[in-house]
Amino acid sequence: IRRPPRSTLFPYTTLFRSDGYIEATNRYAAQKIFAFLRFIMRRFRIKTTFKRPRNEPLKLSHRVIPSDEFEQLLSKAASLPDTDVALAISFVGIYAQTLVATNALRIDAVQHTADGFLVKFNEAWVPMDDWTCSLIEKYLKQRTKILEEAPGDHDSSLLILSKKWYLEYKIASLTNRKLIDIRLTALLNILQTGFRDRRALQASLGVSQQTIINIESLCGWDFQQSVSDEAAALRRDLIDGKLTDR
Repeated sequence: IRRPPRSTLFPYTTLFRSDGYIEATNRYAAQKIFAFLRFIMRRFRIKTTFKRPRNEPLKLSHRVIPSDEFEQLLSKAASLPDTDVALAISFVGIYAQTLVATNALRIDAVQHTADGFLVKFNEAWVPMDDWTCSLIEKYLKQRTKILEEAPGDHDSSLLILSKKWYLEYKIASLTNRKLIDIRLTALLNILQTGFRDRRALQASLGVSQQTIINIESLCGWDFQQSVSDEAAALRRDLIDGKLTDR
């Protein structure tokens, strides 16, 4: 890059003095712009001091759904005629799954046992609660009927036959909350029940440790310092592969 004539430096300086643009626009893009500014400042006589925009701390408190609103969401889901949508809400809202992971579940990720249903979300088989078990039972019957009526219209290897965009649209129509709000609330509820082992949560639910740490900060707890005996035993079983054999 060549140094522009001295007469043209003023427009460049005027442009770069506008820190408001960096602060007001996408902060990730602004960080990339700052790298370019550093490149320019090393080659031109610009005395303006620029502050590198930092990513704002992840604010989660406003994302957590109050318990009464959350119960209302589950109640609405239970009354839906499309049990695949209700099941997706259960996986996201109770087991902290993403909608992408939910939509990618295969039919062999579900096992029926004497105690109910197990679903393999990540590395381990997770037992379902009674409400979700009833949803799975209803949905599997509905799924069989759909495949019989239109066998070539769906991927029979997938558990949930509906597309992701359809599930997202139907869930959005039930609440004004974002999917991430529902998922983070689910994770908070799981942690508050005493299931506090980060590695076990990551292995069983596929939730990143950073997300778990972010949720812990809402409660002012460090669960890794107070792992229950039950959670520690579960982690040992996960590491030894005992849970994946079921």
